[in-house]
Amino acid sequence: MSNLSRLLLVSSVLPGFVSGPALAQDPGSGSQEAPAAVEQPAAPSEPPSAFEIVATGGALAQAEAFLESKGWAKGWDIDKGWGVWIGVASLTAADPTGLALAMQDAQLDAKFQFAEYLGGVTESYTLRTSDKNPALRKAEMDKLSKLADQPGGDPVAANIRDLLASCPEEPDPSIAFKNRISTASRTAAQAAIPGMVTVATFVATNEDGLDGEAAVILISTPKSRQMADALLGRGPAPTGKPGMPLKEYVKTLSPEALVYSCGATYRMNEKGELCLLGFGVGPVDGSESDEVRFATDEARQAATSDLRSVAGELVEGSRLLMRVGEKTKWVDGKTKSESSRSASTRISTVAKGLKMPGVTDVHTVRVRHAVLGDLVCVVRAWNLSDAKNAATLREQFAAQGGWRGGEGVQPDRAPKGGNAVPPAQPRKPGVPSGSGGGGIDED
Repeated sequence: MSNLSRLLLVSSVLPGFVSGPALAQDPGSGSQEAPAAVEQPAAPSEPPSAFEIVATGGALAQAEAFLESKGWAKGWDIDKGWGVWIGVASLTAADPTGLALAMQDAQLDAKFQFAEYLGGVTESYTLRTSDKNPALRKAEMDKLSKLADQPGGDPVAANIRDLLASCPEEPDPSIAFKNRISTASRTAAQAAIPGMVTVATFVATNEDGLDGEAAVILISTPKSRQMADALLGRGPAPTGKPGMPLKEYVKTLSPEALVYSCGATYRMNEKGELCLLGFGVGPVDGSESDEVRFATDEARQAATSDLRSVAGELVEGSRLLMRVGEKTKWVDGKTKSESSRSASTRISTVAKGLKMPGVTDVHTVRVRHAVLGDLVCVVRAWNLSDAKNAATLREQFAAQGGWRGGEGVQPDRAPKGGNAVPPAQPRKPGVPSGSGGGGIDED
C-alpha cells in the first residue's frame, strides 16, 4: 500500500506482559584455542537473482513490528501458555461502519487462525487429463461401432470402442492435443475459543483515507481464560497489584485510541481486581439529540458485544483454493496456454445468550474526525465483584415484587380536610438551560 498517511497504535498493551532483548549466547568456552584459519578458494560468481524480498507494508507491517519489539512470536507459546495471532482485513468503506467492520473482520481472521491451530481438517484433490490426436480416436470409434453393431458383432471391437468412449470429453477433430490439470484443496476448522482479548489495533490508510487496511493482534492468556470462567460464573477472577481507577485511566486515552480500538482488553483497577474493558463507537448522523442517543446506544451495544466474546465463541470457517491450467494445440498449428485460480473463505462465530450482570459505562465522549465525522465513543467495564453485587440486587428487587402492583399505602383513618390544590400554571415553551443539584452525598 503506497502513500500511507495514518499508521496508528491505538489500543494499550495489556498490563503484565514484560519482554526484553534476547541475550547473545557464546557458542564456545574461553579456554579453547581458535583453530588456524584456512584460506578457502573464492566462490564462483553467480548471476544476480531475479527475485527480491518485498517488504510488508501497511497495518500488517506495524503489527509485526510491534510483536518483534516485544519479543513475541505468532502462534502458541507452550512455555507461557498463551497464543498470539494477527488478523488483517481491508476497509470496505471510508466511514465509521466500514472501519468497524474492517476491525471485526480482522478479528475473525485471527480467531480462525487459532481455530485452525486447534485442529483444522484439510482435504485436496488433483486431476490431470491429456488428449492427443482426438480426430484419430473419433474416426476409430466410428469404425469400431460398425463392427460391434453389425449382426454377430465383434465383441473385441465393442470393448475397444467402449474404452475409447470413456474419455471424459467428446473428441474434437480440430485439436491436435490438449493437456489440462486442476487442483482443489479445502481446510475447515471448528473450535470453541475462550478468553481472546485485544493487545493492539493498527489502521493504515492512503492520503485521502478512502482505502486501507486494519490489523488486530489478539491474544489468549491464562488470565484472559480465567476471566472467561469468571464471566461464566465458574470461578474467581485474577487479582494483582492495584492500578489506576478505570474512570481515570480511560480519560487518559486519546480520541484516536478510543475510535480505533476494538475487541476487549483488561487491566487492574485500584482494588487490584482484573477488569475487562470493551470499546464501542457510534456515528452521529445529524444534529438532533435523538441522533446522539442512537449513536450512544450503538456504541454501548458494540462494547457489550466485545465483552461477551471474552467468555467464549464457537469459531467455524473454511478456505477453498482451486487452480486450473490448460494447454491446447490445434491441427492448424495455433496454440493457447492459460491458467486461472479461484479462492474463497468463510468464517463465522457464535456466542449465545449469557447473563452479564455488572456491566457499567466508565467513559462516554463525543469526538469529531475529519473523515469519519461526529462520533460517540463509549467504554464499558466488567469485573467480578460488580457482577456479584448486581446479581444480588437483582434477586432482592425480584423478591420485592413491586412490578406486580398492589393496594399501595392505606390510611390509618380517613383524612380530615386539607388545603385545596393550587390551579396549574401555564407552561412556557422550550427547555431552560441549567444544571442538576442536590445529588447523593456519600462520605
